[in-house]
Amino acid sequence: MGNPIKHNPNGDSKASGTQIGEWLISDIASGAGPSDETGFYSQLKTISPGGAIYMYDEQIIAYQYDNKNTGDPNDNIEGSKTELIDTLARRDKKANGAKEGWVAMESTSFTFTVPYDDTRITEIAPDNTENILGIYSFGKHTIDCTEGYRYIGSPQGDMELRNPIHMQKSAGNDKSSCLGLQGREFGYYSNRGGHGDFKAFALGNGTIKYYEDGAGVNGTPIHEISVTRNELVTFQATTDLVYSYITSTTPIILTAKEGSSDKVKLFPADKRIFSRRSSESRCLDNTSTNINTSNKLVRIAPTDKKLFAQEIGDGSGSDSCQGVPLSCLSNTYIWGNKMSDFSLISPYLVQVTVEYWNNGWKLHGNFPLMGTMDNPGGYFEDGDGLSFNNKEPHPATYDLGVDSNKIDDSGAATEMRSGADIWRFRAHKPFAVIINDQSGDELPIIGWMEDRGQNTAPFITDDNPNNVSDYTDTRPDWLIV
Repeated sequence: MGNPIKHNPNGDSKASGTQIGEWLISDIASGAGPSDETGFYSQLKTISPGGAIYMYDEQIIAYQYDNKNTGDPNDNIEGSKTELIDTLARRDKKANGAKEGWVAMESTSFTFTVPYDDTRITEIAPDNTENILGIYSFGKHTIDCTEGYRYIGSPQGDMELRNPIHMQKSAGNDKSSCLGLQGREFGYYSNRGGHGDFKAFALGNGTIKYYEDGAGVNGTPIHEISVTRNELVTFQATTDLVYSYITSTTPIILTAKEGSSDKVKLFPADKRIFSRRSSESRCLDNTSTNINTSNKLVRIAPTDKKLFAQEIGDGSGSDSCQGVPLSCLSNTYIWGNKMSDFSLISPYLVQVTVEYWNNGWKLHGNFPLMGTMDNPGGYFEDGDGLSFNNKEPHPATYDLGVDSNKIDDSGAATEMRSGADIWRFRAHKPFAVIINDQSGDELPIIGWMEDRGQNTAPFITDDNPNNVSDYTDTRPDWLIV
Protein backbone atom coordinates (compact mmCIF):
# COMPACT_ATOMS: atom_id res chain seq x y z
CA MET A 1 0.00 0.00 0.00
CA GLY A 2 1.03 3.62 -0.36
CA ASN A 3 2.13 5.91 2.42
CA PRO A 4 -0.83 7.28 4.39
CA ILE A 5 -0.33 10.87 5.44
CA LYS A 6 -1.61 13.29 8.03
CA HIS A 7 -4.59 15.11 6.55
CA ASN A 8 -7.57 16.92 8.00
CA PRO A 9 -10.71 16.08 5.98
CA ASN A 10 -12.57 18.92 7.75
CA GLY A 11 -10.30 21.60 6.34
CA ASP A 12 -8.85 23.85 9.00
CA SER A 13 -10.96 22.49 11.83
CA LYS A 14 -9.88 19.71 14.17
CA ALA A 15 -12.06 16.62 14.35
CA SER A 16 -13.04 15.60 17.83
CA GLY A 17 -12.22 12.10 18.93
CA THR A 18 -10.67 9.78 21.47
CA GLN A 19 -6.96 9.58 22.07
CA ILE A 20 -5.53 6.10 21.61
CA GLY A 21 -1.85 5.85 22.39
CA GLU A 22 -0.28 8.84 20.67
CA TRP A 23 -2.86 9.06 17.94
CA LEU A 24 -6.21 10.80 17.64
CA ILE A 25 -8.94 8.64 16.12
CA SER A 26 -12.47 9.90 15.70
CA ASP A 27 -15.71 8.55 14.29
CA ILE A 28 -15.43 7.92 10.57
CA ALA A 29 -18.70 9.76 9.93
CA SER A 30 -17.14 13.03 11.05
CA GLY A 31 -13.67 12.23 9.74
CA ALA A 32 -10.43 11.50 11.53
CA GLY A 33 -7.97 14.32 11.77
CA PRO A 34 -4.80 15.37 13.52
CA SER A 35 -4.87 16.77 17.02
CA ASP A 36 -3.00 19.90 18.04
CA GLU A 37 -0.68 17.58 19.94
CA THR A 38 0.30 15.06 17.30
CA GLY A 39 -1.09 15.89 13.86
CA PHE A 40 -1.00 12.22 12.90
CA TYR A 41 -3.25 9.38 11.83
CA SER A 42 -2.75 5.90 13.15
CA GLN A 43 -2.08 2.97 10.86
CA LEU A 44 -2.01 0.62 13.84
CA LYS A 45 -5.75 0.91 14.34
CA THR A 46 -8.46 0.42 11.72
CA ILE A 47 -11.67 2.41 11.67
CA SER A 48 -14.62 1.03 9.75
CA PRO A 49 -15.95 1.73 7.29
CA GLY A 50 -13.12 2.96 5.15
CA GLY A 51 -10.24 2.61 7.59
CA ALA A 52 -9.66 6.39 7.75
CA ILE A 53 -6.40 6.03 5.85
CA TYR A 54 -5.67 8.77 3.32
CA MET A 55 -3.17 8.08 0.59
CA TYR A 56 -0.28 10.37 -0.26
CA ASP A 57 -1.20 13.35 -2.40
CA GLU A 58 1.11 16.32 -2.86
CA GLN A 59 -1.78 18.76 -3.14
CA ILE A 60 -2.96 17.85 0.35
CA ILE A 61 0.45 18.68 1.75
CA ALA A 62 0.51 22.00 -0.09
CA TYR A 63 -3.00 22.79 1.10
CA GLN A 64 -2.40 22.02 4.75
CA TYR A 65 1.10 23.45 5.09
CA ASP A 66 1.23 26.54 2.92
CA ASN A 67 4.55 28.32 2.56
CA LYS A 68 4.39 31.98 3.60
CA ASN A 69 7.99 32.82 2.78
CA THR A 70 9.11 34.28 -0.52
CA GLY A 71 11.36 32.34 -2.81
CA ASP A 72 11.44 28.72 -3.85
CA PRO A 73 9.73 26.46 -1.26
CA ASN A 74 11.88 23.57 -2.48
CA ASP A 75 15.15 25.36 -1.74
CA ASN A 76 17.66 22.72 -0.67
CA ILE A 77 20.42 24.98 0.64
CA GLU A 78 21.65 23.47 3.90
CA GLY A 79 20.06 25.24 6.85
CA SER A 80 17.33 27.02 4.86
CA LYS A 81 14.12 27.25 6.83
CA THR A 82 11.07 27.47 4.59
CA GLU A 83 7.95 27.64 6.73
CA LEU A 84 6.57 24.66 4.87
CA ILE A 85 9.27 22.39 6.28
CA ASP A 86 9.34 23.98 9.72
CA THR A 87 5.58 23.69 10.11
CA LEU A 88 5.75 20.04 9.11
CA ALA A 89 8.67 19.51 11.49
CA ARG A 90 6.82 21.00 14.46
CA ARG A 91 4.04 18.47 13.99
CA ASP A 92 6.45 15.59 13.53
CA LYS A 93 7.85 15.29 17.04
CA LYS A 94 9.63 11.96 17.05
CA ALA A 95 11.77 12.38 13.94
CA ASN A 96 12.54 15.98 14.92
CA GLY A 97 13.60 15.53 18.51
CA ALA A 98 16.45 18.04 18.34
CA LYS A 99 13.95 20.64 17.11
CA GLU A 100 11.29 19.66 19.62
CA GLY A 101 13.54 20.53 22.56
CA TRP A 102 14.93 18.98 25.74
CA VAL A 103 14.24 18.58 29.43
CA ALA A 104 16.82 18.48 32.24
CA MET A 105 16.17 15.40 34.38
CA GLU A 106 18.80 16.63 36.88
CA SER A 107 20.23 20.02 37.78
CA THR A 108 23.73 20.18 36.33
CA SER A 109 25.71 21.73 33.49
CA PHE A 110 25.21 20.39 29.96
CA THR A 111 26.93 20.78 26.62
CA PHE A 112 24.61 22.30 24.03
CA THR A 113 25.73 21.85 20.44
CA VAL A 114 24.21 24.46 18.14
CA PRO A 115 24.28 23.64 14.40
CA TYR A 116 23.12 27.06 13.16
CA ASP A 117 24.24 30.59 13.98
CA ASP A 118 21.81 33.02 15.65
CA THR A 119 19.98 30.34 17.58
CA ARG A 120 18.00 31.52 20.57
CA ILE A 121 17.87 29.06 23.50
CA THR A 122 14.90 29.55 25.79
CA GLU A 123 14.52 27.98 29.24
CA ILE A 124 10.93 27.14 30.19
CA ALA A 125 10.01 26.54 33.84
CA PRO A 126 7.32 24.05 34.94
CA ASP A 127 4.88 26.97 35.29
CA ASN A 128 5.69 27.85 31.63
CA THR A 129 7.62 30.98 32.56
CA GLU A 130 10.13 31.62 29.76
CA ASN A 131 13.67 32.88 30.17
CA ILE A 132 15.79 33.63 27.10
CA LEU A 133 19.29 32.37 27.93
CA GLY A 134 20.92 34.06 24.96
CA ILE A 135 21.58 34.04 21.22
CA TYR A 136 24.16 31.38 20.41
CA SER A 137 26.48 30.90 17.46
CA PHE A 138 27.40 27.60 15.85
CA GLY A 139 29.42 25.38 18.16
CA LYS A 140 29.44 24.02 21.72
CA HIS A 141 28.18 25.93 24.74
CA THR A 142 28.12 24.94 28.42
CA ILE A 143 24.85 25.90 30.13
CA ASP A 144 23.75 25.31 33.72
CA CYS A 145 20.31 23.73 33.67
CA THR A 146 17.61 23.13 36.28
CA GLU A 147 15.80 19.85 36.90
CA GLY A 148 12.35 19.78 35.31
CA TYR A 149 13.01 22.77 33.05
CA ARG A 150 12.75 22.60 29.26
CA TYR A 151 15.24 24.00 26.74
CA ILE A 152 14.10 25.02 23.26
CA GLY A 153 16.02 26.32 20.24
CA SER A 154 14.56 28.86 17.81
CA PRO A 155 15.82 31.26 15.14
CA GLN A 156 16.71 34.67 16.52
CA GLY A 157 14.14 36.31 14.25
CA ASP A 158 11.12 34.11 15.04
CA MET A 159 10.48 32.36 18.35
CA GLU A 160 7.52 30.53 16.81
CA LEU A 161 9.85 28.45 14.63
CA ARG A 162 12.29 25.83 15.88
CA ASN A 163 16.03 25.48 15.43
CA PRO A 164 17.66 22.16 16.35
CA ILE A 165 19.94 22.00 19.38
CA HIS A 166 21.60 18.99 20.98
CA MET A 167 21.85 18.67 24.78
CA GLN A 168 24.16 16.09 26.36
CA LYS A 169 26.28 15.24 29.37
CA SER A 170 29.30 12.98 28.98
CA ALA A 171 28.79 9.82 31.08
CA GLY A 172 25.32 11.13 31.93
CA ASN A 173 22.95 10.05 29.17
CA ASP A 174 20.10 9.83 31.71
CA LYS A 175 20.53 13.40 33.01
CA SER A 176 18.55 14.89 30.12
CA SER A 177 16.09 13.66 27.57
CA CYS A 178 14.43 14.86 24.43
CA LEU A 179 10.83 16.06 24.20
CA GLY A 180 10.63 14.24 20.86
CA LEU A 181 10.89 10.90 22.68
CA GLN A 182 7.51 11.39 24.31
CA GLY A 183 5.19 8.43 24.37
CA ARG A 184 2.62 6.51 26.38
CA GLU A 185 4.13 3.00 26.24
CA PHE A 186 7.72 2.01 27.08
CA GLY A 187 9.80 -1.03 27.95
CA TYR A 188 13.11 -1.46 29.76
CA TYR A 189 15.42 -4.34 30.72
CA SER A 190 17.75 -4.51 33.73
CA ASN A 191 20.19 -7.24 34.69
CA ARG A 192 22.83 -5.47 36.80
CA GLY A 193 23.67 -2.39 38.81
CA GLY A 194 20.84 -2.49 41.36
CA HIS A 195 17.19 -1.61 41.20
CA GLY A 196 16.46 0.70 38.30
CA ASP A 197 15.61 4.32 39.09
CA PHE A 198 13.17 5.90 36.63
CA LYS A 199 12.40 9.55 36.04
CA ALA A 200 9.33 10.64 34.08
CA PHE A 201 8.49 14.13 32.85
CA ALA A 202 4.77 14.53 32.16
CA LEU A 203 3.48 16.63 29.27
CA GLY A 204 -0.06 16.64 30.62
CA ASN A 205 -2.26 15.52 33.48
CA GLY A 206 -2.67 11.78 33.82
CA THR A 207 -1.62 8.52 35.45
CA ILE A 208 1.63 6.58 35.02
CA LYS A 209 1.56 2.83 35.66
CA TYR A 210 4.65 0.67 36.19
CA TYR A 211 4.68 -3.12 35.62
CA GLU A 212 7.30 -5.86 36.02
CA ASP A 213 7.62 -9.20 34.21
CA GLY A 214 4.45 -11.35 34.33
CA ALA A 215 1.93 -10.29 31.70
CA GLY A 216 3.56 -6.92 31.20
CA VAL A 217 1.04 -4.15 30.64
CA ASN A 218 -1.75 -6.72 30.84
CA GLY A 219 -0.84 -7.47 34.46
CA THR A 220 -1.30 -5.60 37.71
CA PRO A 221 0.70 -2.38 38.07
CA ILE A 222 3.22 -2.15 40.90
CA HIS A 223 3.20 1.65 40.93
CA GLU A 224 0.42 4.07 39.96
CA ILE A 225 1.47 7.70 39.97
CA SER A 226 -0.79 10.69 39.31
CA VAL A 227 1.02 13.46 37.44
CA THR A 228 0.27 17.01 36.42
CA ARG A 229 1.53 18.85 33.38
CA ASN A 230 5.29 19.58 33.44
CA GLU A 231 5.79 17.53 36.61
CA LEU A 232 8.94 15.40 37.04
CA VAL A 233 8.41 12.26 39.12
CA THR A 234 10.61 9.32 40.16
CA PHE A 235 9.90 5.65 40.87
CA GLN A 236 11.99 2.53 41.31
CA ALA A 237 12.01 -1.09 40.20
CA THR A 238 11.52 -3.69 42.93
CA THR A 239 14.35 -5.97 41.79
CA ASP A 240 17.43 -6.02 39.59
CA LEU A 241 16.97 -8.70 36.93
CA VAL A 242 13.64 -7.62 35.48
CA TYR A 243 11.69 -6.54 32.41
CA SER A 244 9.90 -3.29 33.17
CA TYR A 245 6.95 -1.73 31.35
CA ILE A 246 5.54 1.75 31.73
CA THR A 247 2.27 3.16 30.42
CA SER A 248 0.77 6.60 30.79
CA THR A 249 -2.51 8.28 29.96
CA THR A 250 -0.58 11.41 28.98
CA PRO A 251 2.65 11.67 26.96
CA ILE A 252 5.76 11.34 29.13
CA ILE A 253 9.54 11.46 28.71
CA LEU A 254 11.46 8.66 30.48
CA THR A 255 15.00 7.94 31.63
CA ALA A 256 16.46 5.08 33.68
CA LYS A 257 19.62 4.51 35.68
CA GLU A 258 21.08 1.37 37.29
CA GLY A 259 23.36 2.49 40.10
CA SER A 260 26.58 3.72 38.49
CA SER A 261 25.85 1.92 35.20
CA ASP A 262 23.25 1.74 32.43
CA LYS A 263 22.25 5.39 32.02
CA VAL A 264 19.50 5.32 29.41
CA LYS A 265 17.07 7.53 27.52
CA LEU A 266 13.99 5.40 26.88
CA PHE A 267 12.38 5.40 23.44
CA PRO A 268 8.65 4.78 22.97
CA ALA A 269 7.65 1.24 22.06
CA ASP A 270 7.10 0.75 18.34
CA LYS A 271 6.55 -1.85 15.64
CA ARG A 272 10.19 -1.84 14.45
CA ILE A 273 13.29 -1.10 16.52
CA PHE A 274 16.75 -0.62 14.96
CA SER A 275 19.95 -1.51 16.83
CA ARG A 276 23.65 -1.81 15.98
CA ARG A 277 23.79 -5.46 17.10
CA SER A 278 21.71 -8.18 18.75
CA SER A 279 19.71 -6.94 21.70
CA GLU A 280 17.15 -7.93 24.31
CA SER A 281 13.64 -7.42 23.01
CA ARG A 282 10.15 -7.96 24.38
CA CYS A 283 6.65 -6.95 23.44
CA LEU A 284 4.68 -4.88 25.94
CA ASP A 285 2.86 -7.98 27.16
CA ASN A 286 6.29 -9.37 28.22
CA THR A 287 6.36 -11.96 25.45
CA SER A 288 9.05 -12.62 22.87
CA THR A 289 7.07 -15.14 20.83
CA ASN A 290 7.04 -14.37 17.10
CA ILE A 291 9.34 -11.35 17.37
CA ASN A 292 11.27 -11.32 14.10
CA THR A 293 14.96 -11.52 15.05
CA SER A 294 16.31 -12.88 11.76
CA ASN A 295 18.31 -9.67 11.24
CA LYS A 296 20.47 -8.44 14.11
CA LEU A 297 19.94 -4.79 13.17
CA VAL A 298 16.14 -4.76 13.55
CA ARG A 299 13.53 -6.26 15.86
CA ILE A 300 10.02 -6.52 14.40
CA ALA A 301 6.95 -7.05 16.58
CA PRO A 302 4.16 -9.48 15.69
CA THR A 303 0.94 -8.10 14.24
CA ASP A 304 -0.96 -5.69 16.54
CA LYS A 305 1.90 -5.51 19.06
CA LYS A 306 4.70 -3.10 19.93
CA LEU A 307 8.10 -3.87 21.41
CA PHE A 308 11.30 -2.35 22.76
CA ALA A 309 14.92 -3.46 22.25
CA GLN A 310 17.96 -2.83 24.41
CA GLU A 311 21.63 -3.81 24.28
CA ILE A 312 23.61 -4.16 27.49
CA GLY A 313 27.36 -4.49 28.07
CA ASP A 314 29.45 -3.70 25.01
CA GLY A 315 32.65 -4.29 27.00
CA SER A 316 33.48 -0.80 28.25
CA GLY A 317 31.78 2.16 29.89
CA SER A 318 29.36 0.14 32.06
CA ASP A 319 26.37 1.25 30.05
CA SER A 320 23.49 0.14 27.87
CA CYS A 321 21.31 1.80 25.25
CA GLN A 322 17.95 1.25 23.66
CA GLY A 323 17.33 0.67 19.99
CA VAL A 324 15.75 3.42 17.90
CA PRO A 325 12.12 3.04 16.77
CA LEU A 326 11.32 3.48 13.12
CA SER A 327 9.27 6.56 14.03
CA CYS A 328 12.31 8.23 15.67
CA LEU A 329 14.77 7.93 12.78
CA SER A 330 16.01 11.28 11.39
CA ASN A 331 18.11 12.35 8.43
CA THR A 332 20.33 14.92 10.20
CA TYR A 333 22.36 14.69 13.43
CA ILE A 334 24.95 16.76 15.25
CA TRP A 335 27.19 15.49 18.05
CA GLY A 336 29.29 17.71 20.32
CA ASN A 337 31.68 15.27 21.94
CA LYS A 338 34.59 13.03 21.06
CA MET A 339 33.74 9.51 19.93
CA SER A 340 35.58 6.26 19.38
CA ASP A 341 33.18 4.58 16.94
CA PHE A 342 29.89 4.99 15.13
CA SER A 343 27.23 2.74 13.68
CA LEU A 344 24.82 3.77 10.91
CA ILE A 345 21.62 1.80 10.29
CA SER A 346 18.83 2.54 7.82
CA PRO A 347 15.88 0.72 6.24
CA TYR A 348 16.28 2.90 3.12
CA LEU A 349 18.57 3.19 0.11
CA VAL A 350 20.62 6.19 1.20
CA GLN A 351 24.11 7.66 1.38
CA VAL A 352 25.21 9.11 4.72
CA THR A 353 27.76 11.92 4.76
CA VAL A 354 29.85 12.05 7.96
CA GLU A 355 31.83 15.22 8.72
CA TYR A 356 33.86 16.62 11.61
CA TRP A 357 34.72 20.19 12.55
CA ASN A 358 38.32 21.40 12.30
CA ASN A 359 38.24 25.12 11.48
CA GLY A 360 35.54 24.22 9.00
CA TRP A 361 33.65 21.06 8.10
CA LYS A 362 35.95 18.28 6.90
CA LEU A 363 34.68 15.19 5.14
CA HIS A 364 35.19 11.98 7.08
CA GLY A 365 33.44 9.86 4.46
CA ASN A 366 30.34 9.04 2.41
CA PHE A 367 28.74 5.72 3.32
CA PRO A 368 26.06 3.97 1.23
CA LEU A 369 23.37 2.04 3.09
CA MET A 370 21.26 -0.34 1.04
CA GLY A 371 18.44 -1.19 3.39
CA THR A 372 14.88 -2.43 3.48
CA MET A 373 12.44 -2.56 6.37
CA ASP A 374 13.30 -6.18 7.15
CA ASN A 375 16.99 -6.03 6.18
CA PRO A 376 18.45 -2.64 7.10
CA GLY A 377 21.68 -1.39 5.65
CA GLY A 378 24.48 -0.94 8.18
CA TYR A 379 27.92 0.66 8.28
CA PHE A 380 30.27 0.35 11.28
CA GLU A 381 33.60 2.07 11.96
CA ASP A 382 35.94 2.58 14.93
CA GLY A 383 38.90 4.83 15.64
CA ASP A 384 41.38 1.99 15.23
CA GLY A 385 40.66 1.74 11.50
CA LEU A 386 38.18 -1.14 11.38
CA SER A 387 35.12 -0.62 9.14
CA PHE A 388 32.44 -2.86 7.65
CA ASN A 389 29.38 -2.33 5.46
CA ASN A 390 26.82 -5.13 5.53
CA LYS A 391 25.74 -4.50 1.94
CA GLU A 392 28.16 -2.96 -0.51
CA PRO A 393 26.80 -1.52 -3.78
CA HIS A 394 29.29 -3.62 -5.78
CA PRO A 395 28.49 -6.42 -5.39
CA ALA A 396 25.06 -5.87 -3.84
CA THR A 397 25.16 -8.85 -1.49
CA TYR A 398 23.78 -8.73 2.04
CA ASP A 399 25.90 -10.14 4.87
CA LEU A 400 23.81 -11.02 7.94
CA GLY A 401 27.02 -11.60 9.87
CA VAL A 402 28.03 -7.93 9.79
CA ASP A 403 27.03 -5.76 12.74
CA SER A 404 28.87 -3.55 15.24
CA ASN A 405 30.57 -6.61 16.75
CA LYS A 406 32.82 -6.51 13.68
CA ILE A 407 34.48 -3.36 15.07
CA ASP A 408 35.48 -2.32 18.59
CA ASP A 409 32.09 -0.94 19.63
CA SER A 410 32.96 -0.98 23.33
CA GLY A 411 34.14 2.61 23.60
CA ALA A 412 37.76 1.51 24.08
CA ALA A 413 38.93 2.29 20.53
CA THR A 414 41.02 5.34 19.70
CA GLU A 415 39.13 8.63 19.55
CA MET A 416 38.30 9.34 15.93
CA ARG A 417 40.01 12.12 13.95
CA SER A 418 42.46 12.92 16.76
CA GLY A 419 39.68 13.69 19.19
CA ALA A 420 37.46 15.88 17.00
CA ASP A 421 34.54 16.90 19.19
CA ILE A 422 31.90 18.23 16.78
CA TRP A 423 30.46 15.81 14.24
CA ARG A 424 27.51 15.82 11.89
CA PHE A 425 25.74 13.06 9.99
CA ARG A 426 23.51 13.91 7.02
CA ALA A 427 21.51 12.00 4.46
CA HIS A 428 18.51 12.25 2.21
CA LYS A 429 16.37 9.75 4.12
CA PRO A 430 16.19 8.69 7.78
CA PHE A 431 18.79 6.53 9.52
CA ALA A 432 20.03 5.83 13.06
CA VAL A 433 23.39 6.84 14.54
CA ILE A 434 24.70 4.98 17.61
CA ILE A 435 28.08 5.97 19.07
CA ASN A 436 30.30 5.68 22.15
CA ASP A 437 30.96 9.04 23.78
CA GLN A 438 34.18 10.24 25.38
CA SER A 439 33.41 8.28 28.56
CA GLY A 440 32.85 5.01 26.66
CA ASP A 441 29.05 5.14 27.11
CA GLU A 442 27.03 3.94 24.14
CA LEU A 443 23.99 5.94 23.04
CA PRO A 444 21.87 6.82 20.02
CA ILE A 445 22.10 10.44 18.89
CA ILE A 446 18.84 12.41 18.64
CA GLY A 447 18.43 14.28 15.36
CA TRP A 448 16.00 16.14 13.14
CA MET A 449 14.74 16.25 9.56
CA GLU A 450 16.03 18.58 6.86
CA ASP A 451 14.67 18.77 3.32
CA ARG A 452 17.58 18.04 0.96
CA GLY A 453 16.02 16.58 -2.14
CA GLN A 454 18.70 14.42 -3.70
CA ASN A 455 21.75 16.49 -2.72
CA THR A 456 23.34 13.98 -0.37
CA ALA A 457 22.45 10.85 -2.32
CA PRO A 458 23.29 11.59 -5.96
CA PHE A 459 23.22 7.97 -7.04
CA ILE A 460 19.52 7.60 -6.14
CA THR A 461 17.07 8.25 -8.96
CA ASP A 462 13.60 9.62 -8.30
CA ASP A 463 10.70 10.78 -10.42
CA ASN A 464 10.37 13.96 -8.35
CA PRO A 465 13.85 15.07 -7.23
CA ASN A 466 14.20 18.19 -5.08
CA ASN A 467 10.51 18.16 -4.20
CA VAL A 468 9.02 18.39 -0.75
CA SER A 469 6.94 15.32 -1.55
CA ASP A 470 10.16 13.31 -1.37
CA TYR A 471 10.61 14.47 2.22
CA THR A 472 7.12 13.18 2.94
CA ASP A 473 7.85 9.84 1.30
CA THR A 474 10.59 9.22 3.87
CA ARG A 475 8.30 9.56 6.88
CA PRO A 476 8.68 6.35 8.85
CA ASP A 477 5.51 6.82 10.91
CA TRP A 478 3.42 5.95 7.89
CA LEU A 479 5.39 2.86 6.89
CA ILE A 480 4.27 0.68 9.80
CA VAL A 481 2.73 -2.46 8.34
